Amino acid sequence: MVGRKIDPFVVQIANLVLLFTGSINIYFQKTNLQKTNPQAVMRGIIGATMLKMFFLATLVLVYLIAAGEKRSVYAVIFSMGCYIVYSWLETRISLQLKSEK
Repeated sequence: MVGRKIDPFVVQIANLVLLFTGSINIYFQKTNLQKTNPQAVMRGIIGATMLKMFFLATLVLVYLIAAGEKRSVYAVIFSMGCYIVYSWLETRISLQLKSEK
């Protein structure tokens, strides 16, 4: 177990980034649900999700390269778990927005 430390700063930054990107994604989904074309709605949802995934993957790569030997791989793994939770929450909120419409 020696060396398996989770850096709390990395986890905090990851949570802030996930909250920010999730909020933007929900905003775009809300605006896309106002469109009458269902294909446009799906394109918007898939496009926003893809942009979010590429953005987060880029941030992880930049962190792993920039941190060098001091990187906390377990913090990145924990943050990936947080990504799953945030994605689940986004899906729930999106379904509630759709049912309100």
